[in-house]
Amino acid sequence: MARQRGGSILGGLILIGIGLWFVLDNMGFELPDLGELWPLAPILGGLALAFTYLTGRERDAGVLIPGCAGFLIGVFFLAITLGPLEWEDLGAWWPVFPVIGGVAFLAMFLASREREAGVLVPGCGGLMVGLFFFAITLGPFDWDDMGRLWPAFPLIGGLTFLAVWAVDRRDPGLLVPAGLGLAVGLVGFVFTLGGFAVRWLIHGWPIAVIVIGLVIIAQSLFGRGRRG
Repeated sequence: MARQRGGSILGGLILIGIGLWFVLDNMGFELPDLGELWPLAPILGGLALAFTYLTGRERDAGVLIPGCAGFLIGVFFLAITLGPLEWEDLGAWWPVFPVIGGVAFLAMFLASREREAGVLVPGCGGLMVGLFFFAITLGPFDWDDMGRLWPAFPLIGGLTFLAVWAVDRRDPGLLVPAGLGLAVGLVGFVFTLGGFAVRWLIHGWPIAVIVIGLVIIAQSLFGRGRRG
């Protein structure tokens, strides 16, 4: 029922958008070509799914994953078709896709009543992986630094499992992959950074502060809710 309602809403929004476009075109407004407006389809689809979730009696937070992802992907491609980005910029901006995936799963987690901690794995993992590659494609690092930055991957895994444990402490076994990932990542950086350490610390320490803050907030908000 929810999907049928979302499809009806999407169809209505598309018809309204097409009608408005032709009305403005007939009035003499200078409008972009229809070929440049195709990202509006996933944007409207995402909004329709979000509306379905907000207005439905039985709220299924799972619809927020394609809803948020569709909306954000549409906004990103609209920034390409209408500017300021261009198609050639995809080579530097592709990490936006794992970031969008992470944000979509985090949106589902925050909206879900069950607070399924497992959703944080693709949520936090996707977000951190995307931010890591942004640090390479947009700076301050580059692909030649991968030989020294590889410990970031076990470190990201450790931080992800640590976030899951902070939300749901009923499974202390999560501390095993969390501890292993953090240990391998930190020890790996000790051996790979060397003189590169100063540069990494200057640019990378705020990320550690942000992650620690997110873990503390998650533990305070969601861990307390589970105990209550």
